[in-house]
Amino acid sequence: MSRIWLLLLLLGTGSAGAQELYVFSEPASNMPAHSLSAKLGYRVAGTHQAGKVWQRFSPELMFGLSRQWMLHTAATFSNFYSQGQRLESGRIYSKYRFYSNDDVHQHFRMAAFAEASWSNSPFVFGDVNLEGDNSGVQGGLVATQLVRKLALSGTAS
Repeated sequence: MSRIWLLLLLLGTGSAGAQELYVFSEPASNMPAHSLSAKLGYRVAGTHQAGKVWQRFSPELMFGLSRQWMLHTAATFSNFYSQGQRLESGRIYSKYRFYSNDDVHQHFRMAAFAEASWSNSPFVFGDVNLEGDNSGVQGGLVATQLVRKLALSGTAS
């Protein structure tokens, strides 16, 4: 049955006329000024325990404050470290685009960002992750080069 769903998913995949789709990272480009966006992330994992399924929901609000500034706020709700779903963490992220060289069908942009996260989960894994598992702060730079339909982005933090 799962093979049928996978086949239908692959057959239903088409071509999209989008650019700069970064699912797990941020490009140097910002959202349009005075805009609001919402995103809901979901992660699921199973364990060898009797029927235990770990779930993490991550609602996020994103604000385009101006051409240069954007702000994200997020929370996570999870049963990763508890018996039931509970508020697990909160996060705030801000990005300032300080350089933009735009041309026809291409651009190069650079931005600085800062992020802070609070988590009430126990410290279990030593991974660098501010998406529910750990508390901390991070800052850095991101650069994005777009040439026609190819976008390359690098982050140092």
